[in-house]
Amino acid sequence: MPRGETGSSLLDEDRDDVSLGYGGAPKRRATENVSQLQAAYVLISHCIVPGIINFVINGLIAWIRWKEQTEVYVWSGPGHLAVGLIPGIFIQSTITWIMNGALCSNDIRKGMFGLSPLATPSFYEGFGPKIRWFITPCMDLFQPGIVNRTRLLRLRNLAMRGFLLGCVSFFIMWPSTALLLSKGYEETLEPSHAAVFFGVFYALLALWQTPLIAFIAMIRIGQTEEEETLMSPIPYGVAVTSKTLTLEPRVRLPVREHLFSRQKARVRASRWNRDCVV
Repeated sequence: MPRGETGSSLLDEDRDDVSLGYGGAPKRRATENVSQLQAAYVLISHCIVPGIINFVINGLIAWIRWKEQTEVYVWSGPGHLAVGLIPGIFIQSTITWIMNGALCSNDIRKGMFGLSPLATPSFYEGFGPKIRWFITPCMDLFQPGIVNRTRLLRLRNLAMRGFLLGCVSFFIMWPSTALLLSKGYEETLEPSHAAVFFGVFYALLALWQTPLIAFIAMIRIGQTEEEETLMSPIPYGVAVTSKTLTLEPRVRLPVREHLFSRQKARVRASRWNRDCVV
């Protein structure tokens, strides 16, 4: 502590930073239950809008691909419908996990529309290591102040999980789709009908993927807010009281990308504070 500066003056300085949270944005308390605002945000921004976008884009791609043909084969023949659906499941799942997770994390971090992050649900504690590995990485690609290496690391982690989501989506979507196509009375479709089917298929895929990713991102932001609070060292020379513990210190530790458990965060925070407070 500089000469002539007391603990009370240091506390007065830190009062300006009390509202700062993850990424320098205003700190917001994570909510235990999904509010109406959060539900409306997910429903509109991460369900309906992505569904419409995927319907238009994929339907347009299919129309451009087959518009010169008089008919589109369903199961066999050149450029048949079934072979076009399967690769798109993995491609769209990967892109959706990256873009939807990054955009939702950015909105929650900035507090867009007054949104708050979600607190870690109690059922998270019962997840095994593989599920924790799947949902742990930070999705915020637009966080200010991080180096490019960290940004690329997050992008790689998101791409890996998006591809795995595609594997799960394939086993969810393809059996029912194959059954629907096999029950059709025609072996071919008109290009316009094939384009509509293509768009509807990927719109339905987005309608359940994007809300899931959005809620995971909202919970992850809430975990990051908690980790930064728990891992922030108490300023040197400040007495440890109930009043000072409620403040948000200016000095913060970098948050580990793989940090997940509340218990681990508390242990790491207690060790750091024990070593820093003299």
